[in-house]
Amino acid sequence: TTLDEAAALVGVSAFRLAHLLREEQGMTFKQLQHKVRLQQAVRLLEHGGGLSIKEVAQRCGFEDALYFSRVFRKAIGHAPSEHRINQ
Repeated sequence: TTLDEAAALVGVSAFRLAHLLREEQGMTFKQLQHKVRLQQAVRLLEHGGGLSIKEVAQRCGFEDALYFSRVFRKAIGHAPSEHRINQ
């Protein structure tokens, strides 16, 4: 989902939605999107059975597993594969 698509869903301009997110959540649309996607990824890594890292990335909206791994490591502090092992 893009900022424009999200704005259309809630009936405001993209500029207004970006402003509201920054004001209310203290983050950009992209930051909030990554936060939500990473929360879902953590759940899938902990309870998703035998899903590969690539499958987890795709189910959470990341097209590239390498990019997903970099974002995950930066936000969580370790690689997705390490997270699975530690659970």
